Amino acid sequence: MRRLALVLVVVTCVAPAWATVITTGDVNPGGAATQPDPWSVGGKLYVGQQGSGTLNVEAGGVVTNADGFLGYISGSTGMATITGTGSRWNNSGLLSIGSTGSGTLNVDAGGVVTNAGGFLGYNSGSTGMAT
Repeated sequence: MRRLALVLVVVTCVAPAWATVITTGDVNPGGAATQPDPWSVGGKLYVGQQGSGTLNVEAGGVVTNADGFLGYISGSTGMATITGTGSRWNNSGLLSIGSTGSGTLNVDAGGVVTNAGGFLGYNSGSTGMAT
């Protein structure tokens, strides 16, 4: 008597995580929700300049600008999350987290933020938080 053997082979393919820079809401300069990577802003980058905005740099994405602002004007809210090995937000000047509004910066899982100087909750009534 012959016996048949059934062999099942399962192959799982995992696509690499693509470096991404995602903006939503009030981001100036802005444009598309997914920015080119690396994203180089010629001057200042506002996240939550007059309203609510977010910046997410993930999976090795890179953003470079002169000065960065999270929560620029009173009543505005800016949030940035820089996460993943190789993910960077490079500010050649200052980084203000809560200039007059509310700003939050989250850096984790190997993300890096650089700046020449910075502020947390700069003006009266503002809120700045960094983790």
